[in-house]
Amino acid sequence: MKFADKLERLRKTRGLSQENIAEKCHVSRQAVSKWESGNSLPDIDNLIIIGRLFGVSLDYLVNDKIEEVIPLAAVSYSDNAEDGLLSTVVGKWCIIQFNFAEYSLFGDGWKMKILGYDDKFFYGKRIHHRKAKWCIIKRKAIKSYDLIQISANKESAYNIEESDLDFNFILEKLYGKKCIFGKECDWLTRIFIGGDEIKGIIQSYDCGILNIKAGNKTRVADITEMVYLSEL
Repeated sequence: MKFADKLERLRKTRGLSQENIAEKCHVSRQAVSKWESGNSLPDIDNLIIIGRLFGVSLDYLVNDKIEEVIPLAAVSYSDNAEDGLLSTVVGKWCIIQFNFAEYSLFGDGWKMKILGYDDKFFYGKRIHHRKAKWCIIKRKAIKSYDLIQISANKESAYNIEESDLDFNFILEKLYGKKCIFGKECDWLTRIFIGGDEIKGIIQSYDCGILNIKAGNKTRVADITEMVYLSEL
């Protein structure tokens, strides 16, 4: 299959217009039209953009002998990526790397399936102790999210439901469950007193404030200061 046919199929499958592709590649719509008609080819920089946009490898794009889509195993997107690129990671597994140095203690990052996002948060499930746990992560706290592949057997075992998510949807899933709330803090705070994390059971949420029962105390957590909220 020729590059022209692959590009047109990928674009239509995602419901994008030639104008959408042109905007991402910083070219004219006529240039994209020529790519799809086979009259010209994009340069290497635009091939990389197209590969990232659709989550496919360069081998798949440029090798006419390859008919089946080859997923791009690891594609990094910054937290400033446009929504058109963000939409390509929804429903996919990623390794989340945090933007703050004090959270580098998370090692290789969080393995998470992103199921939705808005202008402030990512929503989905992360793998914790070999189980899928509901979580919310602030977009500004994310340094990168790298696409990874999960075997069909593991995907089935995690049994992650697909749905339109928002903040209230996740909170409903977390009510009455033991969770961890992570707040922004400097590296000295995190090293010497363990950072500002609250572990406990979510009791209520009102006007941006979470009430979390931690032992015999009820602690208050302000969502505006949140880095992550995750089921344990």
